This record gives sequence, C-alpha cells and structure tokens, in this order.
Amino acid sequence: MGQPLTVLRVEKLKSWGDVGGAGSHNLRHRDTPNADPSRTHLNRHLVGQPTDQLAEVVREKIGDQTIRKNAVLAFEVVMSASPEYFRPDDPGAAGTWNEQRLARWEAASMDWLRKQYGDRIASAVLHLDEQTPHIQAVVVPLDERGKLNCRAMLGGSRQTLRDLQTSYAKGVEHLGISRGIEGSKAKHKTVREYYREAASAFEPLPEVKTRNPDQAPAEPEKPGFFAGPEKKGQWERDRAEWERQQAAWEAQRKQHMAEVKAQRDAAVETARRHQAQAAKAAALAKEVQTLKTENSRLLAERQTLKSEADRLRGTDLADVLERVYGAQEAADSRPSYRTRKFELGEHGNIAITGELWTDNATGKGGKGAINLVMYLEGWQQDRYKDAVRVLAEHFSPESVAADMGRKTALEGSQSVSRLKQEPLPMPEPVLSNWPRARRYLEDVRKIPGKLIDWASKRGLIFADERANLVFVRDGGGCFKRGSYDPKDRPAFKQTLGRDAGPMVLPGNDGRVFVTEGPIDALALKAINPASTVLATGGNCPIERLKPYLDRYATERVFLAHDSDPAGNDQAQHLKDAYKPRSGAEVVRWGTNMVDGRKKDWSAVLMARPSLSNFELDQRGEIRAPEPTRPGRSSPGMSLG
Repeated sequence: MGQPLTVLRVEKLKSWGDVGGAGSHNLRHRDTPNADPSRTHLNRHLVGQPTDQLAEVVREKIGDQTIRKNAVLAFEVVMSASPEYFRPDDPGAAGTWNEQRLARWEAASMDWLRKQYGDRIASAVLHLDEQTPHIQAVVVPLDERGKLNCRAMLGGSRQTLRDLQTSYAKGVEHLGISRGIEGSKAKHKTVREYYREAASAFEPLPEVKTRNPDQAPAEPEKPGFFAGPEKKGQWERDRAEWERQQAAWEAQRKQHMAEVKAQRDAAVETARRHQAQAAKAAALAKEVQTLKTENSRLLAERQTLKSEADRLRGTDLADVLERVYGAQEAADSRPSYRTRKFELGEHGNIAITGELWTDNATGKGGKGAINLVMYLEGWQQDRYKDAVRVLAEHFSPESVAADMGRKTALEGSQSVSRLKQEPLPMPEPVLSNWPRARRYLEDVRKIPGKLIDWASKRGLIFADERANLVFVRDGGGCFKRGSYDPKDRPAFKQTLGRDAGPMVLPGNDGRVFVTEGPIDALALKAINPASTVLATGGNCPIERLKPYLDRYATERVFLAHDSDPAGNDQAQHLKDAYKPRSGAEVVRWGTNMVDGRKKDWSAVLMARPSLSNFELDQRGEIRAPEPTRPGRSSPGMSLG
C-alpha cells in the first residue's frame, strides 16, 4: 500500500450564482450524481448551519463595501486525503472509512483551516456520501483591512497554491499523510475538474432540466369578519392568483422530482452494468459478507424491538397524549368514561377507548401507543425506531417490561434503554412554514421581529412540517410549540430530549435569566438583550444547568420562573442547590416585579410591548441598552 497523500483543491467563486451553486452543492439541494443519497444524512456542518443561505452569509461578511466588477466574492477549498488513509485495509472499498482515522483527520484539517482563515470561513461541510471523505469549505477573501482581496490570500501564481498545499500537508503530517512531490509536473485540478473526474467513469445520465422550485407562494391572509367588500374582493382575487401559482409550483416540483428519479434510476442501471467490470472482486465479496453479518444483526435487533414494541403499545394512551403532546382532556370528557376525548389544539381531537384511538377530524384510527405517535408525527413505518425512542423519553423501560416476567422482557427493556442513548429524531426545518410561525411570534406574542430573525439565523428557532415552532436545545432535543393563538383552545406543547441542556440565548453582560418556556425566554431576551437567557422547560437538574450558569454568570443570576406555586418551588430549589463559582448573586425575579397579574414573562411582554429594548447594530450584533442601577426602574427593565 502506498503512502497516503494530501488532497487540496481551490476554486474561485466570481459571481453570486457561483456562490449560490456552491451552497446548493454542499447542502445537496442540487443533484450530485457521484453522491449516494442513502448516505447524505451522514454529512456534517462544521461551520454554519443547514438552514443558512450561503449567499447571505457571504454578503454579511463582505458588508456594505463597493464590490469591483471582476472581484472574487469567495473561494472554495476542498481538503481530503487519498483512500489509503481512510481505509488502509481496503482502499478500493469506496464509501467506507475508519471512524478513528476520520475523526483525527477532521480535527487536524479544521484546525489548519481555522488558523489559516479564521472568521473569514463562511461554511464548511464534511461530505461522507461520496467515494472518499472530504471537507468542502467556502472562504470570503478579506484582507487585514476587511476589503475583498483574493490576490492577497491566493496570489496570482502557482507558487502560492504550492505553498498552500505544503502548509496543509504540514498540518496533517502527524497523521502519516504526506504531500505529493513538490514541483512535479502533475497538473493541479480545480474543484470542478475534481468532481468531473469523479463522475467520468459513468455514462452520461439524463439531465435534470426542470429547476427545483424555491419556497412555495405564501397564502394570502383572509380578512376579518368586519372587513369591507373591497378588501374581501381583493382577497378573493389574491387567493385565485395564489391557487394558480400554487398549482404551477406543485407541477414544477413534481416534474423536477420525476427528472431526478429518472436520473437516479439511470445511475443505478449504469452502476449495475459496470459492476461486472469491477477491478476488485474480492472487495465486493467482502462487502457482501459484511452486509450479511449486518443483516443478521438487524434481524435480531428487529425481533427484540418487536417484543418491546408489543409492550409499548400497551402504554396508557391518555398518558401518551398528556405527557408527550401536552393534550388536555375535553370539557365533555372524564377519566371515568369508557371513551375519553383529548384536545391537541390545531392538531385535532383524539378519542381513546382502551388501546384504540381515533382522530375525530379525519376518522383515522389505530391501536397502541407506537401507532399513535407515528400518526401524530406523520411518520411511516421507516420511522418505527423513532416512535419507540419518543416513548422511551417519557416512560421507563423497566415499568414497560415489569409484567412480562420472561427473558424477552429484560431484552426488550435493554433495547429501549439503548435507544434512549441514541440521538432523538429532530424535526426538519420547512422554510415554507416559517412565515406563519414567525408571524405568530411577532403579532400574537409580541416578540420583536429583529430578535426572531437573530435567533433564526443562529439556528435556534425554525418551523417544522406542521408549522410548529421548534426551539433548539443545547446538546440535542428541542421544545415544540403550536403557532396559533391558544386563547380558545389548549396550546400544543412537546419536549424532546430528556438529557438535553437548556435553550441558550447568549449574552455578554455577566447576567443570566433562568426561565421555563422558550417563548418566555424570548420575551426576557427582548427586555434584557445583553443578558444570557436559559429556557429549561421546567424542572431541569442543577448538574445540567450548572455548566451554563458558571460560564455566563459573573454578576447575577435571576430566577425568572413562572409566578405560580410550581415556578416558585423550582426557583427556590435552584437557589438552594446552586453555589456560584464566580461569586455571582442569585435572586428571584418573578413577574410581580413588573405586573403581579401576569404569570409569565411572555404575558408581560404581550401586555406591554414597549418594554422591549432589543436592537441590532450595523454588523447584526445585539446593541446593549444603557444599564441602570439596582432599585431604579426603566422602560426597558434593564437591571444593574
């Protein structure tokens, strides 16, 4: 086996179309024939978030400076190594790697990249869905004065690129990866040539000619009951136009998907024809044996899961609705009734009779807790494990298996315990639902639009497929809230991630506000923008909160829990248990400091939107209000 060699490719991006295309490629929003769609979920964002629009990030880093007509807006850097490094036992087994070697290479490569370019990096993605792992980064070429100057970073000669390749090689040489022969006649490949060569072994595939449409057109808002005929007539015309646009959007989307399917079907057929020409039949035989072993393991796991699933289906459905989905029993239902009804806000009205459940809105129904979870989440059978995992978040494996009294009961309990250690299935962002969710926060909850956009840009809030608001917790998990006015029906609430940390809205003034719900946290951030706000979701163990309090609290910790008995108990427990490392003062800060009639901080802000102090400077950073000293009141509730 030869010595593993470094791979470093560079490509200049001279137009916004080039930048957008690079972002679409990195996020797999455009077709990548040499990528395996079944492994795309393994790709990881090392700099930036999956929800970021690359062009917007690059524009933000460039700022408002004048851009020359021929300026280089950004450049791509592809870092990798030859297959001998990632899979030393079988370099020909494309799409495989040694996890430890991958982790060491990733750390060394990102360390080199950050030392080389610092905060000029707009995006970096680890691609694991192609033949060999590689990192694809996008860098904005800003010089020391903050001006676009690609020549200062990449130079205008081949020697500059050779120096860059030599520098990268030194950054990973401790891994046993070396540079190619410096000064050789080998021609450098651009990023495009690199990908063209990777796909050249296959016959031309059918072209995807229809562009994947952008965000679906927004539905016009229906006027109120007392709106005049002119406004209602305009709404009817707008809705007719929206229906036409929606139909066109759906037709384009279906055509795009059909062309993508045709291309992938052709790729599969091409690969099948070329398989007989594979140079290493031994590698294929080894892969088949590996797949057989894995298949046997999966069959055994499936049988164990099935045993546990049969017991989980017996979990009390009322508990599932109340504990997992925050449902409330209907006014005309009682625990003593044979058939009970539960309200889930805009997600329907579920009737349960023993192990049977029915959605009264659709007439659909089923049996057992797992099927109920899959129905409410909109999942198919391929999300079976995720449904078990959601239930395991809220119900003890031991209690589920207690009455089985057989060896399979213990195995089932252990299987659920293992699933609890795996990451929870996080909801996926659906951009077309974001306007509705954002409108709810701004119009109903009175959260400032700039604060909503600030949190969204940092990946802390997004909308899921049902237009629920998803608030991301640190360390995995999330809080989900319905995006509708809950005055006349119960609000939809759900918490995922039993062992996750709080939702963190970072600040820099040494003060930390601890509250319960994520919308309360946004309200407190609006009132105290320079402070850090933690949303715990309720009773969060002190050992999980302490690292955040130690990190952010250098002056004071404000226990801003709800002003009710439960909130008072939680605040007192935290005050008794937390011993500040920095000497920060810990105080109770209930809504009675402002309005004793309001239970939580969201209600306070809804009643008095003028309390908000949230503003951003020209760089998009939070502009802190002028602080006041303790004992003094101010319109923005800024505390000293």
